[in-house]
Amino acid sequence: MGTHVIPRTFQEDCASHHNFSTFDRYILRRSHPRRMICDIIGLIWSIYFLWLSNWPAAVVSVILASGLGLYFTRNIDVDRISQTTLGRLGLLHKHPFNLALNFIGIFPLIYGIWRHSTELILIGFSIIILGHFFGWAEVNKNLKLKSRTETCHQKAAHPTSDVSGGLESGGAK
Repeated sequence: MGTHVIPRTFQEDCASHHNFSTFDRYILRRSHPRRMICDIIGLIWSIYFLWLSNWPAAVVSVILASGLGLYFTRNIDVDRISQTTLGRLGLLHKHPFNLALNFIGIFPLIYGIWRHSTELILIGFSIIILGHFFGWAEVNKNLKLKSRTETCHQKAAHPTSDVSGGLESGGAK
């Protein structure tokens, strides 16, 4: 008796490779360019409304932009996004300390914008940016980026025999 293999669709095959948690899927959707554009537009408008001390409009702009971003990324393939540079960077930056500092930094940032306090705005941004140090140590390894030194060593170990592309022999290859 042989085993019968049920053919699977491409999407089922891809889904079986990664079992992303709900939070991972959320992060991957936020890494999609459409979602990032919506978030940036919402951020711009919320900063404007906060500067005018219009809390309700600031909250509505964030919720509306986030809702549009969710709508535009509702059917994306998270497996494909996870293989892109933005997707990988998103997953690398979900380090708990990074998320905690982002959350903490939002409070002085928002309050600073509302009160027009340059110092609080700078403190908030600094805390948020400091959080991004966590996860960067893994970027080169996970993105399979090569350092300049590694690239130079590879070129020295495997020199090409015909650097000019065949132009000396009178023809192009």
